[in-house]
Amino acid sequence: MIKLSFILPCYNVEPFIGRCLDSLLDQDLPYDEYEIICVNDCSPDNMREVVLDYQKRYPIIRLIEHEVNKTAGGARNTGIEAAKGEYLWFVDPDDVVQKNSLLILLEKAKREQLDILFFNYQYDDKHKKITRLQTLLPEEAVSGESFVETFFKHNLTGVCTIWRSLYKKDFLNENSIRFPQIKASQDVVFAWKALASAQKVSSIDVNAYFYVLRQDSTTGSYGRNKAVPTFSRTVLFPYELLEIKKQVKSGIVANEIDNTIHWAVNEMLPSVVKLPKQDRKTFYIEIKDKGIQIEKIRVYMNKKNSLLVKLKNSPFLIWNSYVYLASLLRNE
Repeated sequence: MIKLSFILPCYNVEPFIGRCLDSLLDQDLPYDEYEIICVNDCSPDNMREVVLDYQKRYPIIRLIEHEVNKTAGGARNTGIEAAKGEYLWFVDPDDVVQKNSLLILLEKAKREQLDILFFNYQYDDKHKKITRLQTLLPEEAVSGESFVETFFKHNLTGVCTIWRSLYKKDFLNENSIRFPQIKASQDVVFAWKALASAQKVSSIDVNAYFYVLRQDSTTGSYGRNKAVPTFSRTVLFPYELLEIKKQVKSGIVANEIDNTIHWAVNEMLPSVVKLPKQDRKTFYIEIKDKGIQIEKIRVYMNKKNSLLVKLKNSPFLIWNSYVYLASLLRNE
């Protein structure tokens, strides 16, 4: 029986994936009880050859290859569909899982039949290991909304790092939870949708993950045009959160989601100002094409951003002139 599936979205990680795979293979669970799924998302480097070399020695490693690039969220969705494990662990291939950490996590998740299990992680800050502790632990499993209310109020980032959690595959399938096809903050949408649906969530005081800080992105550097990810971050991402908010019952959680939406949509103009002219034109076209999403989130916009989207039917020259004027008037 496969108890757990590691899912790795792989793009441009040749220098790091060997170290990651070594950590996944150095665990306290027999090889016939877990699997490692590497999804090659059209990586331009020799990542594929590295994985194939490991696969010859360790049959628990599976390589799935995309014919077209689907970004990290799409690669993780492919992994979910292919996974045979009862629980899933989304690992970034430039990070490391702590040695012999599987058994204790799976024992707790299985014993309490959890939908989601959170655990601690470490990261290296200027060669000093910092531990992110989950100091308040529920004595028994609670709903996802109760978990956020009690332990992560005003700390959304604490529950949006998907690699610090195990997810039950049946729970994800029963609630149709997948990563959205947007170019930014896919993991945040996934994490919040899962928490809004989960009935059994808990955490454990175990350092199971080591997050490696990098200057460049592990799986997200897809193309040079920044307009599409900017549009995703300031329009599609808050729209996805607005849809999640509809199913939330907790006023505290709804308020946290509201705050995030408000922040995201009002990053629109400051972000567009920094784009090159050609990227701004792409952003302008995106606004013209996504009227439904724009109207849904307009209520969260301040006057400057609201005026920007109202100008979407104007010629690009007028629209771009407003952006340029705003860049002269903005306070930084």
